[in-house]
Amino acid sequence: MRFQHHEQLINAILHGMLTKRCRNIRPAEICRQAKISRTTFYAHYGEVNFIEQYELKLKQNFCARLPKVKVKKEVIFRILLRFVREQFDYFEATMPNANFWLLKMIFIDLYPTLKSKDGNLKSYDLYMSRQIMLIFCWVQYDKCAIEKLKTYVHKMTIEPMMHWEI
Repeated sequence: MRFQHHEQLINAILHGMLTKRCRNIRPAEICRQAKISRTTFYAHYGEVNFIEQYELKLKQNFCARLPKVKVKKEVIFRILLRFVREQFDYFEATMPNANFWLLKMIFIDLYPTLKSKDGNLKSYDLYMSRQIMLIFCWVQYDKCAIEKLKTYVHKMTIEPMMHWEI
C-alpha cells in the first residue's frame, strides 16, 4: 500500500515536471518535492533513465486497454485517442519538443494489427508518421477536444496504408 502511494506520488511529480517542460529532471529534485529518500525513489525507478521508465509505464497502461481479440482500426484509434486525452498534460509537454517516442513505441506494438497485407516496414513508417502528426494536431491545436475525437478517429481510419516502393 505504501509502495503504491510512493509510486503515485513520484509519477505525479514527474508528470508535473514534464508538463512544465523542465529539462534535466534529476532524482534529487523529485525526492525533495515528494519528501522521500533516494532509496525509496530508486525502489520505484531502479535505472538511471527514469523518464524512459515512466514512459514505458504509460505504454503498458495503454496496452492493457487494448482488447485481446481482433477489432477494427476505428476501435483501436478511439482507445488510443482517449488514452492521449487522459494523458493530455504529458503529450502537451513533450510534443512541442518533437518527442514522439511514446507514440512511436505504441505504433510499433500496433504494427501486427494495423499493417496492410501488401505493405512493408517503410510504408508502415510513413503511415505511422501521418497518424502521429494527426494526434499532434489534435493535442496542440484542438487541446484534445472531446467533440473532435470522432473526427480525428475518422481521419486516422480513412487513410489506407499504401505500398511504397522507396
